[in-house]
Amino acid sequence: MRIGIKYCGGCNPTYEREKIEEIIRKNFTSAEIVYTSNLTDVDVLVLISGCKHACAIESIDENDVQKIVSFDEPRNEWEITKEIKLALKNK
Repeated sequence: MRIGIKYCGGCNPTYEREKIEEIIRKNFTSAEIVYTSNLTDVDVLVLISGCKHACAIESIDENDVQKIVSFDEPRNEWEITKEIKLALKNK
């Protein structure tokens, strides 16, 4: 399984975006985690934006939205893993 991560540019983060990646790495230890914006390279693409503008999604072709999970605010571990597992199930 491959999980892709794409960060926004970080111009105006309102929380520590890296915490989301830490939770992903902790809970999906068997997954290969790569930095990409290409949906065809991964089973699920996690977009991590630092604010509500959510610019991480701007350059993404949203044709396969079931493979995309987007975060633009802090979330707890349970919410993050639940959303990613759902996207992986629906891919």
